[in-house]
Amino acid sequence: MRTAIGLAVVAALAALGTQTAVAQTAIPSEPANAVNLVDGLEGVFGTHAGSRRSGARGVCAAGTFTGNKAASAVSKASVFSGKPVPVTLRFSVGGGNPNAPENGKGVRGLAAQFDLPNGEQWLMANISSPFFTAATPDGFLAFLEARKPDPATKKPDPAKIAAAAAKYPDFKPQMEWVAKTGVPASYGAVNYWSANAFKFTNAAGKTQFAKWMFVPVTGQEFIA
Repeated sequence: MRTAIGLAVVAALAALGTQTAVAQTAIPSEPANAVNLVDGLEGVFGTHAGSRRSGARGVCAAGTFTGNKAASAVSKASVFSGKPVPVTLRFSVGGGNPNAPENGKGVRGLAAQFDLPNGEQWLMANISSPFFTAATPDGFLAFLEARKPDPATKKPDPAKIAAAAAKYPDFKPQMEWVAKTGVPASYGAVNYWSANAFKFTNAAGKTQFAKWMFVPVTGQEFIA
């Protein structure tokens, strides 16, 4: 699907530090790795052949991206040359359910692939919350393990969720954000932040760490 991308970007201008890693004394049953994180996602959302484990419901778009020239003051990257470059996007609903409703509360995703000159390619993951679920892989695994439905009740155990939240206070910022944030009117009507911070270096060699922030050119719009 090809569509106009109604997003402007403010890069390296969003302050670093919206989420700080918290020292943990409690860890999941084993350290997080690619296998048990996938198992954790499937434990919560089930197994859906042919679908992604996270951001399972989504839609793709293709268009062009023109970097904000203001960002050239903090980065010499070719994406900020002011010239349009091809970009492929995938908007998604958070979680591993391919049938998740698009009008529900929660985090949206924006995956981006920039096809830059000379074969350079950028891949980027962004979410509609300024905070990620957890500060560490172990924390994210604990978040998933706590939400795995109990075999007897077929529902998550509230006591396990509460215990995990007490051990990992970095869950709290995103949970509070979801609770107070409305349902976006469309994928293109909400802000997106990079899931990670990046090191930006300008032409003078000055460096700083920051997060990307994509904002709709007409502002955010919510339906509920």
